[in-house]
Amino acid sequence: MYYQAPGWIRVSHLAYADDLMIFTTTCQRNMELLRDFLRAYERVSGQMINGMKSSFIVGHQASSLQTQAMQYVLGYQLKHLPVKHFGVLLYKGNKNACLFDSIISRLRDMLQGWAMMNRSHGGRLTLI
Repeated sequence: MYYQAPGWIRVSHLAYADDLMIFTTTCQRNMELLRDFLRAYERVSGQMINGMKSSFIVGHQASSLQTQAMQYVLGYQLKHLPVKHFGVLLYKGNKNACLFDSIISRLRDMLQGWAMMNRSHGGRLTLI
């Protein structure tokens, strides 16, 4: 189970804190292996995966039958790109300035808030 763009390394997953992205195919066997792995993780760790917060995204080549099978096997909801992940849009395609508007707006608001505070010289250096 992995994803590999032509000429790049294989990527099977991306993890950050308690968040995980897994790349796989829509092959029935891979979906069952993934489901079994996630269930084993829950048993061994004692941590439960929140099915309400879990989702999957399929490529354009996936058929509706494959998508339905994935929903059934994993029990997660289907999402479509673009989606927000840690406040950043995940998308496929060319960069478009409007995709970054929310990030720029949040940064601008944060900087304006910080500018209003009286900061020491060290605080200003940290801000930079």
